[in-house]
Amino acid sequence: MPGDVVASATTESVTLSWESNGGTSFTVFLGEDTISNVTDTFYTFTGLTSNTQYYYGVARECSNDNSMYIGGDIRTECNYLDSLPYSYGFEDMATTTSTVHPVIPCWHHINNASQYFGYPYVSSTAHSGSRSLYWYASTTSGTYGDYQVVVLPGIDTDIYPMNHMQLRFWARSTNSSYNVQFQVGVMTDPNDVNTFQLVEPIAVGGNTTWTEYTVAFGAYTGTGRFVAIKAVRPSSAWYAYTDDFTLETMPNCPAITDLNATATVGSALLNWGWQAGYDDPGSYNVTYDSIGGTSATTINVTASNVILTGLAANTNYKAYVQADCGSDGLGRMDSIEFSTGDFGCAQLDTTTTDTVQIGNGTTTTYYVPIGNFYKYSYTQELIMASELNGATTFTGIDFQYSYATATTQK
Repeated sequence: MPGDVVASATTESVTLSWESNGGTSFTVFLGEDTISNVTDTFYTFTGLTSNTQYYYGVARECSNDNSMYIGGDIRTECNYLDSLPYSYGFEDMATTTSTVHPVIPCWHHINNASQYFGYPYVSSTAHSGSRSLYWYASTTSGTYGDYQVVVLPGIDTDIYPMNHMQLRFWARSTNSSYNVQFQVGVMTDPNDVNTFQLVEPIAVGGNTTWTEYTVAFGAYTGTGRFVAIKAVRPSSAWYAYTDDFTLETMPNCPAITDLNATATVGSALLNWGWQAGYDDPGSYNVTYDSIGGTSATTINVTASNVILTGLAANTNYKAYVQADCGSDGLGRMDSIEFSTGDFGCAQLDTTTTDTVQIGNGTTTTYYVPIGNFYKYSYTQELIMASELNGATTFTGIDFQYSYATATTQK
């Protein structure tokens, strides 16, 4: 018999290759097609139907008869996506298990585990509908494998260049103590994990709430057609779900990311980023108001940060930030809630001269809270900016001392 037979497929062809085991002539078949007198150790069948399962075999031709066939079955690739967006939520799939490779229509599933090679498998827990993918990333290789990858259907990159694409999907951790990490990338061969090229890492962490993640491929420069998501081998095991994948063209204006707020008594610093794969839009609309308020303020800024002033103390606010790309439209906004502080100090009237008294807040005499000193030691009092509240101009501090036996400086 010939040695091990390896089969690979495209949308319209299947290539078989094998070990000769001393043979010089072979008979091969794929489906109903049989070819004899093949003198190479490979053969390609062409003109096939996409997304179709074929049985194949290779036999060695001997002087009196043929050997047994060595073979198996393979499915041709689906046609490349030539119409977008493409969305899939696994609703047409039956649930599977950790020891069965799920066969997802037009997707590829890669896991080199010796036993639990079904991860990620189709689960009945879902973001929408009743199906999702359930992942388990283990620290143990072999039994649980070294990697888990799912590969989406290939894209017709003659119509949709990969650097014009983006992927959206929903994910959540099953436990707040987990550190769930994915990688989103592109593959040239959907069956070979070594062709995976990272585009952007996705840190789900311990987020147990279904959250949508978006990856833009604007910075991708390779030739791959296949978008893939891979579980990162962890230092501590984790479980997670993913669902509702959408492949689509990138909007002309990026989404806001990593919006953060740092608030004080009467102001807040907002800073943010923008979706990877885009240049800095250079223009942002910022809208903010107290929660429940009816007099929102909108400003336009040219940097990816802004200080909001004139806010009320001890008040809950909500702010929205959106990229403004002019004729290319507006990007997807992000929002954040924050609260201004209340340090228990009187608010300064910025239109008048005020006296700032620092002390214990309960007596009419305000003592500077300094420690004991001895002989030639020095004591220094630091007054925090937050203690000055809303003062817009600060020129100095005047103070008295009630007792001192050494030089006092100010």
